[in-house]
Amino acid sequence: EVVGATSGRSSCQTCGESIGKGEHRVGMVGRSSGVSCMKWMHPQCFALNMRIEYAPTGRARCNADRDGALIGKGEPRLLMRMMKTSCGGEVVAKAQQIYKPANAAALLTRYLSVEGVSVTAATIGGLDELEAEHRQWAVDALEGRDISSREVPVGTPATKPRAAAARSGGEAEAGGSEAAALPKP
Repeated sequence: EVVGATSGRSSCQTCGESIGKGEHRVGMVGRSSGVSCMKWMHPQCFALNMRIEYAPTGRARCNADRDGALIGKGEPRLLMRMMKTSCGGEVVAKAQQIYKPANAAALLTRYLSVEGVSVTAATIGGLDELEAEHRQWAVDALEGRDISSREVPVGTPATKPRAAAARSGGEAEAGGSEAAALPKP
């Protein structure tokens, strides 16, 4: 949701700076004290948090087509995220929406056309990690070009360290972080 701020009291959930009255802001539903509420970000901060990646599982559905087919493992997907920095300095997603690139084209065009946003469909984070032909397919889909005659590409999702190993204090997987997990407060 892109709207003008009705007051000057909100602040960007990503950078922490205030959002002035009348300035454009992007809202995402987040959680606060166990209640769903709208979280606001500067349009540029929101755009910089978007990422395209290969789906790590085949369990997610596109937010634009909740009754449609699952996004297959390895298929490109667009993440619209609200990122925060934890007390330990780690950047984590606090809220995210997942889209098939073709289903996100109209929404993406609206977000990226807001004044002050320098991100384009071709510069969204993560595109450089896709295989070359998959990258072109994703950009074409995100820009609203007809890709219906082309097969959805399938790549190899990036591997991440298993969360259970980090929580249990076990050894990190190859290529994973060697930082010790902090105990929960």
